Amino acid sequence: MLLLGTAQIVVQVAASTVSICFTQGLVRERTNITGGPAVAINSLINATIIIFAINNLVTDTLFLYRCYVIWDFRKKVIILPGMFLLSTFVFGVFASYTVEDNLITIAYTMATATNILLTTLTAGRIWWKRRQTSHTGLDDTFRKWYSTAVAIILESGAAYFVCGILLVSTIAIEPRGNSMIYGIVLGITRQSVVSADIPSSLL
Repeated sequence: MLLLGTAQIVVQVAASTVSICFTQGLVRERTNITGGPAVAINSLINATIIIFAINNLVTDTLFLYRCYVIWDFRKKVIILPGMFLLSTFVFGVFASYTVEDNLITIAYTMATATNILLTTLTAGRIWWKRRQTSHTGLDDTFRKWYSTAVAIILESGAAYFVCGILLVSTIAIEPRGNSMIYGIVLGITRQSVVSADIPSSLL
């Protein structure tokens, strides 16, 4: 996740640099930004989308595995979230090859739904185990551990959820290619998706 996140930032900075250089050329020399320059910029932007999709896949796969372990390795529990996870990745990759906002909106929606489902399954299972320990005579230390785990998972899930909702909302208001707000939210999301899941993945 760290390597992918770093690569994503490097490619994004490169895309921004190329875009600024050619925009300056367009303004000062009235050169045409079509052809090679446009292809280069689009390729870099598409690369950031693909890296983001891969990073999200890696992060959610870790989350999925954690849920699998917490549910005592029951495969049927992760079938639905696993399908959501793969759908998110597929739509995210296809979205890099089209200017349509529908695919990327579906990808963000699926990612948010995956997060909600995994958070509910994981936190719910831990809460249920905590409830069971209250009848076994264990001391408060164990129950505090369970409560802390639930709190961390819910907090990280909430951060992920908020970012997903903001992305979908900004695209609905204005096309992503023309929205400065979308670009800001996307930059925040790319970092928060990973950083929000790292603390809970250490449990």
